[in-house]
Formats: sequence, structure tokens, C-alpha cells
Amino acid sequence: DEAMRWKNQWQHLVSSVDNKGTEATVQINQDCNAYSSELEMGKTITVPVSEGRMAYMIALEGSVKVGDVVLERHDAAEITPLSSGGNGVLDVTSVAVEKAEHGKDVAHVLLFEMQHVPGAGRGDL
Repeated sequence: DEAMRWKNQWQHLVSSVDNKGTEATVQINQDCNAYSSELEMGKTITVPVSEGRMAYMIALEGSVKVGDVVLERHDAAEITPLSSGGNGVLDVTSVAVEKAEHGKDVAHVLLFEMQHVPGAGRGDL
């Protein structure tokens, strides 16, 4: 089932043309990666926040808890290396689900990961 491969894990959608070891189907001329995931209720995945990198996360359907912050449907947040407390990993847990277009109850999130520019961005998390 195609929809099941999105469950409870990141799907790498977009990467830089310079990233030769990727499974992303779309490659762009920017230093950016885009991921998507559909989480079943109560499931947790991690966001690796490497040194020198940052991310923006958007909750498309349902709600997720990112660190100590809950993102409701259509909320977004910036994630920086400091968000993870310096350990490079941040947990994302579904706390509310919605019926998605394929009929499954999930929390659907998008993640855009890129180079961190100190002082740039929103500073949400």
C-alpha cells in the first residue's frame, strides 16, 4: 500500500542536486531538503538538527508536539540547533489526528531543512 510507506517515518521528497547520496525524487539547485510524514496517533519520529542546519515544520493535518511546543493544524515553527538542547535530535509526536485524503487518521507534517543562518528566521523553537 503506497499510503503506508508514509506512516511514522520521514519520506525524503526534495534535495539539493549536490546531495548525491539521496533517495529524494526531486532535486533542486538550493541547499534544502524537504520531508513529509504521516503519523498515527501517539507515534513519535525524530528531527535530526545537525550543527549548522535549521528547519521549518508545518502541521498540515492533525497536531504534533515538537519538543515542548504543540503545532495545531496549519501552524508552523522554525527549528534551530538550540531547539534540540544541543543534542542534535528533536522528537515529533502526534497528539491529534484527522482523516486524510486517503481516509486514514493521521497527523501530516512537512519539514524543510536548510543551512542555519544565525539571526535569520523566526526563532520559534
